[in-house]
Amino acid sequence: MKLAAIDIGSNATRLQVSHVSLVGGEPKFKRVEYLRFPLRLGCDVFKQQHISAENEQRLLQLLKAFKILIDLYGVDSYMLCATSAFRDAGNKHEIVRRTQEALNMAIYIVEGEEEALLIHKAIRHLLVANNNYLHVDVGGGSTEVSMYKGPDKIASRSFDLGAIRMLEHYDAISTWEAMYAWISTQKQHLTDTPIGIATGGNIRKLAQLAKRGVKKPLSLKRLEAIKAHIASHSLTARINTLDLNPDRAEVILPAIEIYGAAMRCGGVEKILVPDVSLRDGIIQALYERAVHDGVLKGTPVRRLSLS
Repeated sequence: MKLAAIDIGSNATRLQVSHVSLVGGEPKFKRVEYLRFPLRLGCDVFKQQHISAENEQRLLQLLKAFKILIDLYGVDSYMLCATSAFRDAGNKHEIVRRTQEALNMAIYIVEGEEEALLIHKAIRHLLVANNNYLHVDVGGGSTEVSMYKGPDKIASRSFDLGAIRMLEHYDAISTWEAMYAWISTQKQHLTDTPIGIATGGNIRKLAQLAKRGVKKPLSLKRLEAIKAHIASHSLTARINTLDLNPDRAEVILPAIEIYGAAMRCGGVEKILVPDVSLRDGIIQALYERAVHDGVLKGTPVRRLSLS
């Protein structure tokens, strides 16, 4: 079967299509399509508390293109999830309604705790018994932080910190302090130093530059060194020399600052950077719902809810 996830984020909107097959009775997920477009909805919302008419039209055009691809791929089930920017937008319900009317596509606005749950579905295969983990996912508008003992989650929380918020200077000192206090409190429940897990497009790009990932963990020292290396380049040089997309070149340093701050507060010494995202969690959730509903070989299902 084929499943698709659309992630409407604060910086970019992304489509992922994955093929799911059963190998030895276990599902195997293969990514067959991935597209990303930097809409920058967060720049609207964090400044003026709503999504502009211009960006709403750009979003509708993009979703129309994604829907064509979803149909061409013969996707059995798909889901649109909107995160931090949509959560904060005063006109979110009107845009959801107009999108439904224009494209027959339902946008599901994911709360911070739900976002952390979906990302957990994408990383849980990494969680090993007897290890402690601090997981940090930094987006354009929010940061989800979770603490684990082995595969068991101790706690998770979403903070209004993100690369776009920092870039536009909408990151409140009180929010930084709240994140530090929360991590420090949760860390007291751990008996050993946690291993860091970092997810999000910016940390994956940094890991590529550092030639690190899951098999080769990233140290905090290495993270700071790569951050300094990127910062030593002008915006133009980041694009031309480091081969970063223009929007990535702007937001990567604020994002790294959040990762580094959270990991230092948690006492992390090494950081795993898996090639997974919120989209993988959405696709996993769609697969689990399909199994639950018994539709793996039945009628295709679309626009599934997490509820």
